[in-house]
This record gives sequence, C-alpha cells and structure tokens, in this order.
Amino acid sequence: MVVSSTWGSGSLLGRRFELVRELLADLPVDDYKVVLTLHPNVWHGHSPWQVRAWLSDCVRAGLVLLPPEEGWRAALVAADAVIGDHGSVTFYGAALGSPVLLGAFPFDDLDPHSPVAALGRAAPFLRTDRPLTEQLDAAISDHHPSRYAEVTSAVTSAPRESAKLLRTVLYEQMGLTEPATDVVVPAVPMPTCDADATTDPTSWWVETEVRDVAACEADGSVTVTLTLARRPAALAEPREHAHLAVDEATRQTSALPLADVVVRRARDLAGDPAEEVADLLERYPGCSIASVATAPGRAVLAVRSPDGTHRYTSVETGAGRPRLDPLIHASALYGWISRGRPATDTLIFQVQLGPTTRTVVLRRCADRSA
Repeated sequence: MVVSSTWGSGSLLGRRFELVRELLADLPVDDYKVVLTLHPNVWHGHSPWQVRAWLSDCVRAGLVLLPPEEGWRAALVAADAVIGDHGSVTFYGAALGSPVLLGAFPFDDLDPHSPVAALGRAAPFLRTDRPLTEQLDAAISDHHPSRYAEVTSAVTSAPRESAKLLRTVLYEQMGLTEPATDVVVPAVPMPTCDADATTDPTSWWVETEVRDVAACEADGSVTVTLTLARRPAALAEPREHAHLAVDEATRQTSALPLADVVVRRARDLAGDPAEEVADLLERYPGCSIASVATAPGRAVLAVRSPDGTHRYTSVETGAGRPRLDPLIHASALYGWISRGRPATDTLIFQVQLGPTTRTVVLRRCADRSA
C-alpha cells in the first residue's frame, strides 16, 4: 500500500501527520506493507535529516520510506491501494486503476474544473471514526479498475504517446533533425532504499485465534489451525488475546522484561541451543516461552509451566517458499497454551499469517528440566 503526500499545509502530512503512524499501528504487518512517498519539496524544504527524524519510529515499525528521486513509480505499479491527497502521485495511482482513499484534499486550492479536483470529488475520504483496516479492506474488495477512468482520461488526449510527442517538440525547439528510431521507454526501475530507510519491527503485539483443533488417536498428535495477526508494539496498543513477542536484539529494550515470548536469532547464538533457551528463561523471568532460532524455519523452544520447563524442537514443513520466522513458532505455541490447552508431545500448527497458511511441527524433547 502506497501513502503519498505532496507538500504544503493542505497536504496529507500537513493536515494528518499522524496518519502514517496510525496505519502502521492498525494494519497487521503480515497483511500489509506501508510505503511512503513524499514530494521532493518536503525533503528539500525541511531537509532529509529532518524528514528521517520525524519518521524514524515509523521506519523502525516497518515503514518503507522511499527516496525523493525514484521508487514511487514502481511502488505505484505494485500497490494494492493508494492513500493520498491532491498530489500527482495519488492521481497517477487512480489512473493505474488502483483503489484510492483520500487522507486530505484542499478543494479551495484547486481549479474546480481540473481533473485532480474531479478525483477529489469522486474518491472516498479516509474517516476517523472507523478502523483503518476495515476501510482499506472495503476499498480494495469493492473496487473496480475502471472506477476513475472518466476522471483520469482527461489528463491526456494521446495515451502512451507522450514520449514520442515530447521528443518531436524538443528536437523542433533545438532546430535538429529528429532520429528515425523508435522512442524507447525504459522499464520502471526497482526501488532502492538506504539501509536506514526500511527495517522490520523487533517487537510485536500478536493476536491469536484458534479456529480448529483435530486430535490423532494413532500417534497422539494434535493439529491446531490458528490465525496470527502481528502489529508493531512500538506504535500499536494491545488487543484481546494479544501477547508481546520480542526479538532479543531489539533496540526497544524496555519491552524485554515485559515480553511473553522472547526469541534469540541464529546469528546471535554462542553455544548449545538447549543452553541458550535456558539462558533466555533465566534472563527474562517474566516470559512464558523462549525460542532460539537454529536455522531458517527451525527453532528450539522452552515453555515455562508449573510442573517444570518443557522443551520443543520446531520445524516448518514444505518447500518452495521463504522460511517462516521462528518467532511465529513460539507465538503459535503461546496462542495455544495461554488458553489452557494441553502441551502434548506433538503439536502441528496450521498458521494462517496474512494471505498464506504455513505448517509448523513441534515435538517435545524427552528430557525436561524442573
């Protein structure tokens, strides 16, 4: 999803500066990726340092902040929806057939007969009295690509011919003979961002919902179908059935003593995984589940319970897709046992995470430390 803001007091950022934070707090990170493109005048009027400082907490929460030079075109092509204002990027999104929601629109600053003003009258506004996720989902599901075709058709009388027409005019102005070769329009380049312009969250509020349970009498395994929804803990508020899951490498260190789930990545391992999970439980006595990622899609978990500590190994089954974050393994287990469900020897989780369902198998280790 692309969020676009032009410059000036009537722009999206000028009127609803907190909207980007509100979107990041409300939208599950596995369903949506929020990409922000700002008019170059915003960058140069306030300085790149100031823009990055204003949005640093959003970037840490998963926002992709595009540079002013390039990236917005590719983002628009890939976007499932555009939230914007009276800037040209919002209009281009509508011209591409994307759903459009308006965060701000200064009608008094525009010619009422202009195509952009017509888009302002046609597109819905993002309301403040309804959940953002609900409005965005509705805009996407109810949209038809031709919805704004009448408005956007007024922007040009020669679709796909601008490069050729402009070249002719330019060569005429220079008094030169125009080349006979065809005009080549290069493909839109992939976005490139600085290392500090896009990061993943390291602490989440994770909502869990158990949707189905099936026990196998033959081997005693239990298959659990559940849904996980993660939101960045730095910006979001906890919701019902949500627990706090934290990567031990987080910069938000104040979250670690409060975490229900703590994970240590494979890159941070120094010893035996069994010793590592025991160390995590000792370091963070408030957490219920500690997890150590041993390889992509694999982890060792320790569950603190009244009758001692239970250890599990976990692995994501199936190939041909990126390996699931092992923190999800621990959150799936927490979503199960936090409702008083039994921690059996073999648990098979069908984890619905965003648009995909992944299978994670947990097997309890034979030994158990009291």
